[in-house]
Amino acid sequence: MADCPVNPDSNDVNQPLYSPVDHLKISRFWFEPNLGTGEVAATIKSSVKKNGTLQDSSAPENPIGAQRLWYDSGVGGNTWETYLDAVDIPASTNTEYYSNQQKRKVYTIVMWEDGARDDLNGPGPDITDFQ
Repeated sequence: MADCPVNPDSNDVNQPLYSPVDHLKISRFWFEPNLGTGEVAATIKSSVKKNGTLQDSSAPENPIGAQRLWYDSGVGGNTWETYLDAVDIPASTNTEYYSNQQKRKVYTIVMWEDGARDDLNGPGPDITDFQ
C-alpha cells in the first residue's frame, strides 16, 4: 500500500491543512490497457485517512474513469492522507503500455480551497499565498 501525505512540509512530514480550508477534493485516474480485450482489468483500492482515521475506502467501479472523493466539512485544521492498494494487477495486454507487465501508472490530484476566497473574478490582489 502506498501512502501520500496531502500537505507535506519540506521534511515530508504531513501537516494539517490551514484552518480556513473548507473543501478537499481528491481524484484518481489510470489508463486500463485490458478493457475491451476480454482480459481482467486491474483493481486498485483507494483509501483516505483524516488524522489517522479511515474516512473512505473503495475500489473504483470503472477503472477507466476517474475516482473522485469530495469532503466539504471538517477539512481545515486536520491532517489528510491518501492511500493506494493494488488489489489485483494483471499483466497488460497492450504492447505500447507496460507490455506483459503487472504495472499501472495511477495519477492523483489533490485540491483544497477556502470557500470564503471564492468570487467570480478569481482571488483578489491581496491573496498571494498560493501553493
